[in-house]
Order: sequence, then C-alpha cells, then structure tokens
Amino acid sequence: MMKEALKEWHSVHAKNIHGKIDVLKNRLSELDEAGEEGGLSEGDIVELSDITHEIHSLSCVSASISWQ
Repeated sequence: MMKEALKEWHSVHAKNIHGKIDVLKNRLSELDEAGEEGGLSEGDIVELSDITHEIHSLSCVSASISWQ
C-alpha cells in the first residue's frame, strides 16, 4: 500500500518537474513581453505572481529530490 501511495504521489507532484518549470518560464516570458509592450491587466499581474511562486516551489521540490 505504501509503495502504491508513493508512486501516486510521485506521478502527481514530482514527475516531469523540469518540463513544468520550462512551461511556466515560457508563460512568464510572455507576460514580461506583454508588460513591456503595454500595461498588464490586474489578472495578468496576479498570474505573474502565481507563476513566480509556482516556479520557486517546483525548484525547491526539484532540489529536495536531488538531495535525496
């Protein structure tokens, strides 16, 4: 049971972390470009903050997995 629970957790939280980070970085770049060309909407600013936080969280998880 423990092995199955760990496999499920891994597939949800730790699988393809680098790919998820790359996707978020691409979206972050798009928002940065949009901000330089014009203003960002309130929703874009919230999304920018959320993406930054998510990248940081995934980087921490990746570092933790590497250390383990």
